[in-house]
Amino acid sequence: MKCQSHFPRFQVYVKPSLQGEGFQRMYSKSRKSFNNRQLYALNKLYDWRFKLAQQEDESIGYILPNHILLQVGILIGNAINTEILATSQ
Repeated sequence: MKCQSHFPRFQVYVKPSLQGEGFQRMYSKSRKSFNNRQLYALNKLYDWRFKLAQQEDESIGYILPNHILLQVGILIGNAINTEILATSQ
């Protein structure tokens, strides 16, 4: 017979930290393919979201969920591409 504890197991919450490549974990989980400009936009958005969440004392998911962050990164990256093409002509 197994001896089981009557005490519940607690998980320790580890507060996310802003790492230089923190966005890459989210990006790799998304299984989407980004170009360099879209990755740059995603990185900057990720940093902005993290800093705003700390400032407002909110979770990063409340400020901007990951799936929306990824979509905005794609749109901004495409807008950068369009702007570069328009100015090079």
